[in-house]
Amino acid sequence: MLPFEPTAQKFARMLSWLASQYRVLPLSEALHRLNTGALSAASAAITFDDGYRDNLEVAAPLLRAAGLPATFFIATGFLDGGVMWNDCVTEAVRSTPGSTLALPELGIHALRVGSELERYNAADMIIRRIKHLPLATRADAVQNVLQVCKPKLPTNLMMTPTEVRALRAQGFEVGAHTRRHPILCQLDSASARAEIEGSRDDLQAILGEPVQLFAYPNGRKGVDFDDSHLEMVREAGFQAALSTDAGVVTSAASQWLLPRFTPWRQSSLGFRLQLLRNQFRRPLGLQEPSTIGTA
Repeated sequence: MLPFEPTAQKFARMLSWLASQYRVLPLSEALHRLNTGALSAASAAITFDDGYRDNLEVAAPLLRAAGLPATFFIATGFLDGGVMWNDCVTEAVRSTPGSTLALPELGIHALRVGSELERYNAADMIIRRIKHLPLATRADAVQNVLQVCKPKLPTNLMMTPTEVRALRAQGFEVGAHTRRHPILCQLDSASARAEIEGSRDDLQAILGEPVQLFAYPNGRKGVDFDDSHLEMVREAGFQAALSTDAGVVTSAASQWLLPRFTPWRQSSLGFRLQLLRNQFRRPLGLQEPSTIGTA
């Protein structure tokens, strides 16, 4: 159901390719070096979003074996047996019987699900269709999918608080990623602030230390979050925040609006070319408003 995601073996190769071209730093150290003018152009940081258990069980051992640091951004509302809404859709489509799927409430009447690829495409289409609905409407849409497909949802996809502590104890950085992974632009101000500050408070209670890094859910400025959320993140005491708008970080970047990208090409040449191409990208619209100031 996720045919384009790297396997553990492929991810290990990607780590070796990355380390051969860049000095991989902890994110907090890279940002400190950026602010002091000591960051090499050939520097990189590795990040993960959401808080999946495979981050601890699969990725962390590979990172340790390669001697590479990483930062893990946790959506705290799904710890301890939770299932993110998109995974509910994926598991529903995976387990639905037959070769077609009808979801009339979503305007879907005969979606082909006869093969693995068709099921992947079907889940992807459903997720895209409901992703940017208001939070309550999205929850209702997911519930409709579950009622039609009747899957047995997993209870072990996400980490527990104990496992988050274990990840931190291995030397990896942990950052906040809201509680329920909402589209912040779909929330009122009070709810958005509660999501941002709540995830910080949850993680600080789990880890017993300040949490100073944040990643915006979905992460596209102007679509998933806006300047008001950037201000909320800064007021919450975070030292930096990451988007998912591609590009490289420069001295002109806002600390609370940092770009990042995902090089998932499966060949060494393709992966390296993606990295090289990204070095010349300057993300549009990621400058901080003058009313807020500069980093």
